[in-house]
Amino acid sequence: MWDSKTLVMVLQINKSDIPLWKGANGSFDIDVQQFPLDARLAPTDTALLSSTFTVTDATPITLGQNGSLNLGVKAGASAKLAALFRDHTGAAQDLVDTYQLAPSLTDKNLLLALQVGAKADLTAAASYQYSILSASAKLETGINASFIYVRPFSSNNNLGDNLADFVKGLRLPCDITPSPVAGEVVVLDFGGYLQIGASISAGYQLKGTKQFSIADLALSEHYDLSVIGTFAVTGRIAGEFSVEVRAGAKPGWANVKVSRSASRSLQIAADLKVDAHLTMEGLPTSSQEFLGAILGVQAKNWLNLISSGINQGGTVTNLDQLKSKLDGLANDFVAKWLGKGIDKITSEPEIADALAKINSVVTSYQNLDQSAIALFDRFFDPVASQIESLTGKLNFLQALPDWSDLPAESDSILWNVLRQLTKGDPLGAILGGLSALRDVQKLATQALTLITDAAHTEIRNVIAIAKSNFPLDRLLNELDTVDTPEKLKAGAATLAGHFVSRLIGKALDEVLTSDAKVKQIVKALQAIKAKKDTIFGTLDKILAEAAKQSLSLKLHAEYDAASSSSALIDCDLNLNEELGRQFMQAAGRGDFSEILAGYKPSIVDIRAGRLTHNVTKSTAISVNITGWHFNFSYSAMDRLITNLDQQIKTNSDGSLLISTDESLSIDSKEDRNAATDREQSVQTNFLLRYLGQTTQTISDKKFDDATKQYLIDVITSSAVYTVNITDASTTQKELEDLFHFAAELGLGEMGATAGSVVPLLQSSAGNFGKVEAQYEVRYTQPGLDNLARGPWPPLVITRFLKTMVLSSYAGRGLTLHEVALAFCSPAAFENFLDNPVAFRNPASSAQMVFNDVVSPIPGVVLPSFVRLTQTVQIMELGALFASLVKLDSAISDLRSVLDGGPIPAALFQKRLQGFGEALLLFKSTSMKKDATFAVFDHLIQLNTDQRQARSSALQITFTRDNDTKTVVYTLAAAQAALGAHS
Repeated sequence: MWDSKTLVMVLQINKSDIPLWKGANGSFDIDVQQFPLDARLAPTDTALLSSTFTVTDATPITLGQNGSLNLGVKAGASAKLAALFRDHTGAAQDLVDTYQLAPSLTDKNLLLALQVGAKADLTAAASYQYSILSASAKLETGINASFIYVRPFSSNNNLGDNLADFVKGLRLPCDITPSPVAGEVVVLDFGGYLQIGASISAGYQLKGTKQFSIADLALSEHYDLSVIGTFAVTGRIAGEFSVEVRAGAKPGWANVKVSRSASRSLQIAADLKVDAHLTMEGLPTSSQEFLGAILGVQAKNWLNLISSGINQGGTVTNLDQLKSKLDGLANDFVAKWLGKGIDKITSEPEIADALAKINSVVTSYQNLDQSAIALFDRFFDPVASQIESLTGKLNFLQALPDWSDLPAESDSILWNVLRQLTKGDPLGAILGGLSALRDVQKLATQALTLITDAAHTEIRNVIAIAKSNFPLDRLLNELDTVDTPEKLKAGAATLAGHFVSRLIGKALDEVLTSDAKVKQIVKALQAIKAKKDTIFGTLDKILAEAAKQSLSLKLHAEYDAASSSSALIDCDLNLNEELGRQFMQAAGRGDFSEILAGYKPSIVDIRAGRLTHNVTKSTAISVNITGWHFNFSYSAMDRLITNLDQQIKTNSDGSLLISTDESLSIDSKEDRNAATDREQSVQTNFLLRYLGQTTQTISDKKFDDATKQYLIDVITSSAVYTVNITDASTTQKELEDLFHFAAELGLGEMGATAGSVVPLLQSSAGNFGKVEAQYEVRYTQPGLDNLARGPWPPLVITRFLKTMVLSSYAGRGLTLHEVALAFCSPAAFENFLDNPVAFRNPASSAQMVFNDVVSPIPGVVLPSFVRLTQTVQIMELGALFASLVKLDSAISDLRSVLDGGPIPAALFQKRLQGFGEALLLFKSTSMKKDATFAVFDHLIQLNTDQRQARSSALQITFTRDNDTKTVVYTLAAAQAALGAHS
């Protein structure tokens, strides 16, 4: 009890009474002023007590337990200590609002809230030391950490007793055990790394076109999402985070939330690193299935083929349309299924029976969910079928009363079933509660119906034949039987010969008359045989890299979109268990790598959070195949198999672009440049076709909704433009200029400023070392639609091209930099228009001087004077101006065509040939990039809201003294491509 006769101005609580205090001897001094210690504290809005850490020697103060993360406090450091009441929260209203403390306040209690190292101090200091927090790490309050502790007390207790108990109970998040009481809140704000782990479903979906000219673009096939396995993911993000712990939903559990620190002085996900490893427990080889889908031999391919002949009424009424789409291999398949070759089905009863079987498959395919079909396909095996095991797991899910009875991920078969039924998002279903469980159970019922119902006999037969008679490994082994010209000719009509025809994209009958062609085919088959043992390993690496790219993009986007009020991570931990207590220690220092890695319902209850939910949804790799097939008549596939690394490109968003062009060879730098040119030409064709269809300029009616969506998917994922800037020795001004260009791409509002990265960097004499920056911009559908409508002001196009040239030539030497400056001179352009020959063939002694250079980038100051003294400079400038004139003319022609009357696609293509020429002209300069996409993007910005116009990203890598840090800024538009692929 406190002695009421003694006037106490300062309450001293010694180190020995504060278990959290280590190191220096001293006391925690609370200036209680007029508040009586031996009586209850009356409700007031001004119950703010001044507090100070006092020491008796020079030893630093340390708060924390042995073997755990510690918090350093300077001697004499002040702390904010407030008493909060239900109707009187003015003493610390900011804490009440930020941590939603009001619901914890009642008529019978008060909250004591301590804040050590205010966030405002951290923002001003800007001195976070970015590192992974180990168990023995020490953070300094007011420099790289702040600490908040809130705890409820009875309002009837003496103030002195409440204060003493409060200080004795202080604990950091990593020291919490037992679980917090209701109303208790512990918060640690720190700068450093947030470490995450997750088990993410991985899958792919295929789309493609056989021809990619403007007039002939048409969707080959939509191979819907196929979940192939899981990625074990680990990653880390540098930033400013707030770890908040309070009572969990169940006794003995603690709720842990991680959000971005409210200070937001570091607004980007810095130095993000992601690693992912594909696992295939209980499933077939992912790469084998993936390649089989590309070659058209998976069950889903055959079902797509059979269903392609339906009429507007949804049925197949004759065999001719299907017959026209069958190559030799497909004929073999249909003959195996129907009992005879389709060309031999001639009598009325046979035709009626074949149509009945076909329509039975079509009906099942249309009415069953894709997940049910995929599951039967996955678990059917002609030798050791797992259908019985599948049935057991489906029955288990059907009978599940709620998600709490779902076992951990150690049951790999059950979880593979669940991933397929939830389209790769089991966590989303679990967070969806009973309603989502009922949806899963309906799909489980469909899958069980497919397994047992007589109405689905034919679709089961199709899947069984695909798995038993046409698996990819058997087809590849068949190639060994035709490994000489003689065997190839003899086996032309066999299964092996038909598979060879599928691979080369031509019927063997067409080439067997030429010995040279036969030898060429045998050579290609031998190359496939040589690759057979390594092909699937290569594909696995490609799929894993694509998933990592997609995950990185999503992590950045979710971090950048998060606010201090939206949780990045939200989970409950069971502190009744030793593992749960270990997880709590790790969470307290920002390490969630083990906590989130897998489903552990008895230890971890994961709730909705940007990183615990949005990012951990399935990673669907979107694949575009240029040169795939038309009406199931395939292009050459043999070169794809033997040149996987060259003919499969991973885009930065994780999508894959596959080319099957048999003429493509990438054996040199020139070949790689040609391949890039071809790729961009294809992308330009997609974009022009979309513009023509959107404005109804193209009169052809074959452009259906599926093809339109295909164009959108391709354009928004792979039609991009990039700008690469490298500076070996970067000054503060050069760093600022780099970020001025970011503002041109709309990244300024996402915190892309020089000041945002300075806390991460080390400099010497104003030099930040080597800086490499890559900007990337992607289109969105709203932006494309607005682009089609216009307007397209020529002056805007010219200004942006100058911006692109400046950024492209930056850091590439004085010679090119001077050319870029001259390109920004109106007088130089006038000189070119008056006498272009002087630029194409300058005299050896020619010089050009211009003093009217104008910067096209707001905020970037350029020298107004530039002198070109080298003929190579003058010729380069002339090439740029020639490209500008040609591109301006091409864009003007396109606008005229789009504003004119409807014309056939072939004529539309012919009238826009100038675009390809303009593209090649710009490629002939040192700019080395496609300016078309860049110009169109800038036109989109004129007519579209910034948040819908497009997605953009800036990745900057800083290297100094062998230390490398990477930061990424993202602007993810509301309807951007990355949303379509998540």
